[in-house]
Amino acid sequence: MCYPLRHHLLGSPHDSFMPHSSTGSIPTVARRGLWDKLRDYGTSISQPWIVLGDFNTVMREEERYNMAPIGNYEMKDVIDCRNDLGLSDMNSTGCEFTFNRDNKFSKLDRALINGVWLQEGWYGNAHFRRPGPFSDHTPCIVSILDPPRPKNKPFKFLNMWTAHAEFGNIIADAWSRDIPGTAQFTLCRHLYSLKRPLRYLNAMNFSHISMRVKRAKEELDIAQQKLLDNPHLVHLHAKVTELDTLRSNDLIEAEMSYLRQLAKCEHLKLSDRCTKFFHAMVKSNSKRNFIAATEKRTAHDDPTSIDQVAEEFISHYKGLLGTGGGL
Repeated sequence: MCYPLRHHLLGSPHDSFMPHSSTGSIPTVARRGLWDKLRDYGTSISQPWIVLGDFNTVMREEERYNMAPIGNYEMKDVIDCRNDLGLSDMNSTGCEFTFNRDNKFSKLDRALINGVWLQEGWYGNAHFRRPGPFSDHTPCIVSILDPPRPKNKPFKFLNMWTAHAEFGNIIADAWSRDIPGTAQFTLCRHLYSLKRPLRYLNAMNFSHISMRVKRAKEELDIAQQKLLDNPHLVHLHAKVTELDTLRSNDLIEAEMSYLRQLAKCEHLKLSDRCTKFFHAMVKSNSKRNFIAATEKRTAHDDPTSIDQVAEEFISHYKGLLGTGGGL
């Protein structure tokens, strides 16, 4: 069964979100009615939405252990429903398998979130605890977390730089410098010396790339209009050719390279930029490596705030200093 609830967060920067709880052991065919109802409801949701509970099926073959192989027939319905609604697994900690009976393990319980959850900047974590003596399912505790504090962005190499005519000269100049030391030290210093010239190259030629593309297209449109009004002016022919081949096309290619790298999607199309799909992919990728919570080795209360997680990591690695053991 599926239970909808409206949940309001007091003192939160967000107003509310919609949780759904799914539970029950239902045959594959009978579950299709549940997925259809979930689709009907999910298409009307315009706010952050979380669906959690026992789905009574896995979504990947490796989510079962010590069990007979599962066919695509049993997984297809729930996977199609998830894809139709744009749901994805929330960051999770704790038990990898959430169901255990007769030494057979599988991941039946999960917490799924929609694209609006990502677009509005929500941060959360689903923690699957040990099942205890009364159930063969692991309990799931969902924590809504404060967003991480903004920090200085590290240097990031952008693939679009490689298409610039000066890129090769910048690399050759940095690598031609004589830096004494070990091979590893020399390599690190050469790479470090590239940061300033590459940042300058980006600022002069690629900063605000989408705005540059828009401006180049506008200049091309104006030049083409003048040429059509005055085809006898030779200099307009040369200007249109220059804008069309050098400015507009090169900038469009640079913009697409930047967007693909930003979204980490090689199959991104020009029509996908600035869409909900694009922004959802960017935010999903940015949160993929975000550590929302961790488990303490001794205490029962697991750290869930950003500061507590950081302190736990610092404490762990401080304990490793001076010891002969590995991680």
